Amino acid sequence: MEEGLSASYIKQLHSILTKTFRSALEWGLIEKNVMIAVKAPKIQKKNMAIWNMKEANQFLEHVKARNESLQYLILWCNV
Repeated sequence: MEEGLSASYIKQLHSILTKTFRSALEWGLIEKNVMIAVKAPKIQKKNMAIWNMKEANQFLEHVKARNESLQYLILWCNV
């Protein structure tokens, strides 16, 4: 993580390595699974910003001339 990698990416790598070492141990290719001693990072949940009615109406006013179905998709997905 000091090199700028995200916790979720490192957790994915940890999972892949854990499964790889577990298989290698089962197949007799290694004598010890060193991944047992390595802990995956915890992923912190991000707070989601949700528009209030005033903000949603401002958005709809701003994009009034554009594609209506796209407006509502963006509004409901809060993208």
